[in-house]
Amino acid sequence: MSRSVLQIVSRLLAVGVLALALPAALRADSANLQFCPANNPCGNWSYGSTPSLGGAFSLYTDNTPVFGQPGWRGTLNGNSLGFVAANTSGTTLIMGGGQPVWPAGYLFLVPGDLSALSVLRWTAPTSGQYTITGLFQSIDQIQFATADVHILVNGIPILSSNALINTFGVQVPFNLTLGLTAGTTIDFAVGNGGNGTGHDQIGLVANVNPVPEPGTLALVGMGLAGLLARRRRRDEPSADSSD
Repeated sequence: MSRSVLQIVSRLLAVGVLALALPAALRADSANLQFCPANNPCGNWSYGSTPSLGGAFSLYTDNTPVFGQPGWRGTLNGNSLGFVAANTSGTTLIMGGGQPVWPAGYLFLVPGDLSALSVLRWTAPTSGQYTITGLFQSIDQIQFATADVHILVNGIPILSSNALINTFGVQVPFNLTLGLTAGTTIDFAVGNGGNGTGHDQIGLVANVNPVPEPGTLALVGMGLAGLLARRRRRDEPSADSSD
């Protein structure tokens, strides 16, 4: 391998190491891409349920697959607490006589018996500004869902809807920008609409992206520029070198 190629490779590796060293506040989280079938919680994500909207959060403990896809579920005194699962197949899944229709890249939330809500929780790793984007969508085309969907910050609802989620394919999108302190919880919750859990199958896309402060971006840029400049000086021949 030539010296020039080695230099290029070494610089790319240096850039990669610097990127990995970025603070958590600069890293984005994707609920589907980061779904964990073996650990709960997993990174900033947790999978569980609440007995009522904004109630005490309990982690699911059973990681039995759902329709062949990785998932988490729970039970209490014989009653289902619902489940959260991820479509990691790379293609739309159509199950059980044509329902549900589960798009690739979506999580799948179903509420539990009684009043239990199925909840995907994200916990802020650091304080700062974050954008929270995605959508809820009914994915049962045989009998429409009657679920209620919510986003809560530290247990307080900031978005709630059951008016549109009861039609197959209709989406409830969200695009929020929030200032959060470290440890703040964002819950994406699905309830049964108050009339039982039949066909209350909801797809979810959820992404959380930090909004970097200008000073942080400047420091990263300065560090990267300094690293490349130092390597460039190191590679230049010295003034007193002989031909």
